[in-house]
Amino acid sequence: MKTVLSIDGGGIRGLVPAVILARLEQALTARGLPGALERHFDLICGTSTGGIIAAGLTTPHPDGGDRAAFNAADLVALYKEDGAKIFSRPWWRGLTSVFRAAAYDPATLEAMLQERLGHARLRDARTRVTLTAYDIDARRAVFMTNTADDPEDYAVWEAARATSAAPTFFPPAQVQPLRDGEPVTRTLVDGGVFANDPVFSAFVEARKNGFAAGDIHILSLGTGLATRSYPYREARNWGLIDWLRPSKATPIISILMHGQASSAAYLADRLLNDAEAPRYERLDMKLAAPAKDDLDDTSPENLRALADLARATIESEAGERTLERVVSWLEWRGGENG
Repeated sequence: MKTVLSIDGGGIRGLVPAVILARLEQALTARGLPGALERHFDLICGTSTGGIIAAGLTTPHPDGGDRAAFNAADLVALYKEDGAKIFSRPWWRGLTSVFRAAAYDPATLEAMLQERLGHARLRDARTRVTLTAYDIDARRAVFMTNTADDPEDYAVWEAARATSAAPTFFPPAQVQPLRDGEPVTRTLVDGGVFANDPVFSAFVEARKNGFAAGDIHILSLGTGLATRSYPYREARNWGLIDWLRPSKATPIISILMHGQASSAAYLADRLLNDAEAPRYERLDMKLAAPAKDDLDDTSPENLRALADLARATIESEAGERTLERVVSWLEWRGGENG
């Protein structure tokens, strides 16, 4: 058995999978297994905020020692304590973002990533890891990974910055991975433009690593399904600014992310599961008030609502069954990635 963790994008809604993973850590510890998730998954793959989670769970801690930079509880604290700092802007930037600048200055995010992830490179990761991004210069999807056949090696903090460079929210990330020991320049944006749910990216990377298709078991975590509707009578007269309006959760971004994620989850369930041997588990939930689908709503009320929704999901009958099956996978493996 080879186990894979796949984590969606969703901005501040990354708090949802962080809470679920913290509960998974607790369940593993209760079974007498190591709580460190990188010891249980042969590959961790993430897009955007999910990419930041994947980087945190797999990067060696900057202080040294046998541990990752983050455990899931650390990530919960990160979203609750630093989310408002990352998504902070002066009033005037909200006006200029319509025409020129991105909505948020990336300096705070970059400083946090550098401080918490240190100087590590993807090749230093404690298990296999893949982060998605899109090269707007070369016009191609990019899979930043530590697999042996990947010719480019990224600084982890740069990879995390690139995977989360959501258009209109943050400017593109100009990064310099090493290729054959020499730096090359890439201009990357959020992998959510093509794989907000990166489950198939994860599956392909697992196969590239030599994992037999029948051995791959995937836990896929969403960040909440948007339920905000855009009625015809409202959208029929929209122009460019309306489709990008932050007060409506940036409709074009929200629709593209939700469309890809919902279709990827449906296809993965159809392709990877059968009644006798289910190999794909998906935990996601509809976002219901007071939880909001905005990528950048860091109000205390929304953060509480997102955390409550995640806990309610994992404590539901279906959520408990899913958690039990995943723990059984990981228990069977014995807590050492291969």
